[in-house]
Amino acid sequence: MTFNERLEKAESYIKVLNKTGTPVTSNEAQFNEDQTRLELALPPLPDGVYTVSYKIISADGHPVRDSYVISIGDAGPINQTGTMNGGDMASGSNILYYISRFGYYLVLLLLTGWVFWVLLFDSKKAEHQVVREKWTLLLQRGFLIASIVSIFEQLTQMIDGLAAKDLIPLFFGTYTGYSWMMTLGLSLVGFVILHRSKKLDLLWIILLLGAKTLNGHAVATGPIPDMVIIDFVHLFAAAIWVGGLLHILVFWRRHRAYVVPFLAEFSPLALISIVLLVISGTFYTLGILPNLKYLIYTQWGILLLVKASLTVLVIAVGTVLRLVIKRKNHRGTALFLKLDMMLMVAIVVIASVFTTLNPQPLNKPLFWHEMGTTMHLTTRITPNAPGTNTFSLLVWIPETEKDLKRVQLIVKPEDQSGIAPIEIPLTPAAKVSVPDASIAFHQFGYDAKGPYLPFPGKWTIEVRVLDANDDETVFSHEMMIH
Repeated sequence: MTFNERLEKAESYIKVLNKTGTPVTSNEAQFNEDQTRLELALPPLPDGVYTVSYKIISADGHPVRDSYVISIGDAGPINQTGTMNGGDMASGSNILYYISRFGYYLVLLLLTGWVFWVLLFDSKKAEHQVVREKWTLLLQRGFLIASIVSIFEQLTQMIDGLAAKDLIPLFFGTYTGYSWMMTLGLSLVGFVILHRSKKLDLLWIILLLGAKTLNGHAVATGPIPDMVIIDFVHLFAAAIWVGGLLHILVFWRRHRAYVVPFLAEFSPLALISIVLLVISGTFYTLGILPNLKYLIYTQWGILLLVKASLTVLVIAVGTVLRLVIKRKNHRGTALFLKLDMMLMVAIVVIASVFTTLNPQPLNKPLFWHEMGTTMHLTTRITPNAPGTNTFSLLVWIPETEKDLKRVQLIVKPEDQSGIAPIEIPLTPAAKVSVPDASIAFHQFGYDAKGPYLPFPGKWTIEVRVLDANDDETVFSHEMMIH
């Protein structure tokens, strides 16, 4: 940016932000030798819409702040309403769909966790081997059934409007299809290979949990490899905890001698798994949501907060359980194990529901109407989302008043400190007389279209109207776009 006067270095900057409102570089703007040019070095930028905001102070002490929007290359379609599949719980979903998802999640964690503890905590006693093989077979059958039902229910939700020819690309050309095929294949293979080799068992667990990560938010947001790894860690940690609880529940009554040493192994690993659940869940949330404030705007976020609260209770129960186990209080151990199991089921129920919901709130077109004493105003913004929008502004003044001198539509991001307001260039429409019951009004229309709401967040819309008498009327309105 080159100016015709020397600039002061203090408080001067240039910022370039992408469509999420994130600066594209941490570099600081540099001055040339005579301090008339301010230059910001940028990394190579992908095609898209960017906001440039700057502030300078001239040598005479006058500050200048402004923002404008640019597009680079083929900006492409702007994400207007969020990228995730799924909406609210009330939108086209049914109870069977959620039951099938709960059954799938629960049996997935029970089966993989059960197999993990079988290979980790080995027992050579025949009676223990019989119980293990019996429950492994039972869980495998349950998982195969749960997988088929869950896939059928998901397919029912997705198949509306699809022709038969679209099913093959759905199964073999999407992450969801890959997940389905891997899940069914591994489920069938498990009947042949499980408990024959510890290495194969561990590989089977990794592949089965990995297949699940391909069907969900992990492949819809952020860098896919990073999100898939985080999701996998989250699932593996949950499986360790859930499978261990099932082991204790199965062997508690008739095989107490097996459970006592198992508890000593389970307790520290359960604690580690809960810690991993918290850490991975936090990173997962940060990877999905551009702003943590969105947690309170969606059912997804509210359910996640409930899940987090239950996890805190799990940590508390687990802490007490460790103390009870050390004191060898079997009655207290049984009580807290049941409580731990109940919390686990509640968490899985929530997870099976909120994983189908949209983490990001949906945007709605803005209709803002102000009835003033001497002036009326109507502003419409469609679709009112980050990116290109259509702006429509109508101003009414009494017929006795003269023409308007100036009308400005200004938007200001409130979540971005130091970003100057963006003035939207309005195109005047024809003046139209509109009769009223008591007095006639002149209507002045203005339109604009462009990427003047470049990133999500809290925005203030300001309309400034200067009439023929040089009296200025200012209207303002706050809104959130996501």
